[in-house]
Amino acid sequence: MIAASARAELDALAGGRYVRAINYHNTPRRREAELERRLRDAGERFDAVGEAELEALLSGEPWAHPKPGLIPAFFEGYRNNYDVALPLLERAGLRGWFIVPTAFIDTPVERQREMAVRHRIGVTEDEHGDGRYAMTWDELREIADRGHVVTSHTASHCGVADIATEADARRELVDSRRRLESELGRQVRCFTWLWGTPYGHDERTDAALRAAGYRLVLSATKLQRIPSA
Repeated sequence: MIAASARAELDALAGGRYVRAINYHNTPRRREAELERRLRDAGERFDAVGEAELEALLSGEPWAHPKPGLIPAFFEGYRNNYDVALPLLERAGLRGWFIVPTAFIDTPVERQREMAVRHRIGVTEDEHGDGRYAMTWDELREIADRGHVVTSHTASHCGVADIATEADARRELVDSRRRLESELGRQVRCFTWLWGTPYGHDERTDAALRAAGYRLVLSATKLQRIPSA
């Protein structure tokens, strides 16, 4: 016998009432044609989704779209996500989710590669020849102004195990959110850990997420709504 909750999930899937996430990191120009094909195909099969729509679905509200939803997630705030991926997303009629460790964007250009190596941020070739691998705040602001979603990925690209003190939690969860909101001029509601840890894995950091005011978590396996603090 299938439990009622499992049956409800199966019914939702069968009726197209779900949201799928696909993850990207670097989007170099040499792979532009491949990315364009993938996003174009996705745009034909899925509808664009924002934070409010995802939270409504996770709260049990009816799904108002004719097709399932899609979150194309772009991690780390790479410059080539702005140069290459952004126009392809818009051409495909999709809304991107840009998952950003704020310290990467704050790092001066001449130290970005070093910062990336120290903080487990993969970099590819220097396509522009000027040493800049991260977006600028102006570029990220433009992304948000064009209707895409910007979320926190901590300040320094860290995981649950890296949060040892209250100061760590404040820097990585609270300050990163405030930095994004200050620069973008809008609320930041969603969070993602390095390694994609879900909410519910660690009560100490779960409590820190609630206290920091986040409403949603994108993990490696789940899209989750955080209970109110």
